[in-house]
Amino acid sequence: MPAAVTVNVLGASIMSTGRPLGRRPAVEGAQVHLYGKHPAPAASCGHVTAVGDDLDQAREVARRPKRALMGRRSW
Repeated sequence: MPAAVTVNVLGASIMSTGRPLGRRPAVEGAQVHLYGKHPAPAASCGHVTAVGDDLDQAREVARRPKRALMGRRSW
């Protein structure tokens, strides 16, 4: 059954990379929304909304750009 999910991008995960937020990663089926504010440890800096054929696929699609924002290359 088709599904959609949203995952938060928290400031602590972005701050751990030591890099400012760059451009939004492009992943088919996912939309990255960055709020344009300075990352703070407990604050949300944005979110990723994704769709998939089922819940597990939608979750994985949402995690791909989030990992990229966190400086991980495991797409």
